[in-house]
Amino acid sequence: MSGHGYVHLLNKDGDVLVRSKNTIVKEEPLTVFDVPYLDDNTRKQVEKAIASQEPVYGSFFYEGEQCHFYIYPTKINGWNLFCADRMWGSAASFGRIIIMVGCVFFALLIIMLALMVYGYYRFRKNADLLLHFAYFDTVTGAKNTRRFDRDFQAFTKKHKAYSVVALNIHNFKGINDLFGKYYGDKVLCYLKKAIENHLNDEELFCRDSSDLFYLLLGEDDQTIIKERLEAIIGQVKQESSHAEYSYEISLYAGVAVEGDREQALVALQGIRQKHHIDVAFYDEKLHEKIREKGKIETHMQPALQSHEFKLFLQPKNDLKNDKIIGAEALVRWQKPDGSYRYPNEFIPLFEENGFCVNLDMYMLERVCEQIRAWIDSGIEPIPISVNQSKLLFANGNYPEVLTQLVNRYQISPSLITLEILERTAVGDFEQIRSQIDVLRSKGFKVSMDDFGSGYSSLNMLYHLNIDELKLDRGFVQKTSYGDNGRRLIILEQIISFAKKLGISTVAEGIETQTDKDTMMKLSCDYGQGYFYGHPISAEEFSERYMAVRAKKKCGSSDEK
Repeated sequence: MSGHGYVHLLNKDGDVLVRSKNTIVKEEPLTVFDVPYLDDNTRKQVEKAIASQEPVYGSFFYEGEQCHFYIYPTKINGWNLFCADRMWGSAASFGRIIIMVGCVFFALLIIMLALMVYGYYRFRKNADLLLHFAYFDTVTGAKNTRRFDRDFQAFTKKHKAYSVVALNIHNFKGINDLFGKYYGDKVLCYLKKAIENHLNDEELFCRDSSDLFYLLLGEDDQTIIKERLEAIIGQVKQESSHAEYSYEISLYAGVAVEGDREQALVALQGIRQKHHIDVAFYDEKLHEKIREKGKIETHMQPALQSHEFKLFLQPKNDLKNDKIIGAEALVRWQKPDGSYRYPNEFIPLFEENGFCVNLDMYMLERVCEQIRAWIDSGIEPIPISVNQSKLLFANGNYPEVLTQLVNRYQISPSLITLEILERTAVGDFEQIRSQIDVLRSKGFKVSMDDFGSGYSSLNMLYHLNIDELKLDRGFVQKTSYGDNGRRLIILEQIISFAKKLGISTVAEGIETQTDKDTMMKLSCDYGQGYFYGHPISAEEFSERYMAVRAKKKCGSSDEK
């Protein structure tokens, strides 16, 4: 305003929002009504104009000079422009004010429009980014389960034949640990690319978490589905074998025909530990098996704490005179209603999830308690064999823990025979051999269980300083009933070899007189099986077999 006037931006209450650099008066009022130069009539006129959003023209005197003002509503947020000028001549001043107001209003309008356009652009950009994060995986760019589930409904309405697939990578955690997360992410991208290459139009897939992908195929024929999945698996194997680390990736898949993600995942979990199976299909029997598995895992720890795992004993006899010379400890899970779970229902699961370590130590302590009870009752104890997990042998403190346990119950370690499975010894040979030597040096006996059930090596017997060799029941029974004598020859050589090494032999699965006679002819030392007795509770075992040993000299470390 050429230094003769100024413009203020007022809100709907008359408060000053923006001040002009040039001013007529020296004061800087917070509101237009604070200035002392407006008389009562003018003040009321201004209040009315602002309240009604109507333009108003007026004047006031400041330092003896007449000044003119003009209030113009912008129609934006109830804002008003307050323009003042001290130039003489109302017509010229008014015209100049009108031009000024128009320019200012136009400038404000342009600024407001620019801000709105910029704000809309930023909003759309952020909205698109948020939408991408909401529906897509950041590592592979594949859809996530939220988007998959949304599209699933539309797909299944259009396609009556469909299947949901859960696809996973064997040992993906090991791949990440071995080669790093960068390579692990590359493997996920290999898989995403392979899936894309083998999907038909409108078919869907997504990445859930870690290495789990879901596919929605427009197909219900199991043969075709398996062929398509094997093609995906084959491409990933091929691409990964040519990658920088040349590590062949192994995949497996669970399929629910006309099912959902949960059912596909159930099918997947059913083959998680079965590397020889690539594709499995969901059925109710499998689902019930998974539910039962979950029920067992939920109750295993409370069951241990409430002593639901019971000690059962099966006699071990001398084949020459049928005299009982020991027993094997077996576990039964007695539920609160009195019914039992048998070992084949929970032992494989415990070996898989590691709970076998807790159970084996628990059963070992129950064995020590039983031996101590026999001694305290004046009964000469017999050695008891106890199965021990491979995971226990991997613990460097294991021998010391066992020593502390037998010392606490004041029994001789020679009354405890620790059984390890043949396949356990094959896995970590050097570590197992070292642990066996330490255990035997502390007085414990060591037995190899189920010999002949898998890959048996006489060389392994030579290098492991064991006390006892238990021949697998299947091997024993097949020898008793035919096979043209080939098994008989092999078994005879194994027993002979063991005797030369000072290792006693036990034939498991002796169920008939024929089984017993066959093993005696082969010079086997001991027998165990239904022919001699079924596994029974420790209490019943004590009554049936141990009462006759009362008042005999006890073979413990504190003989009475």
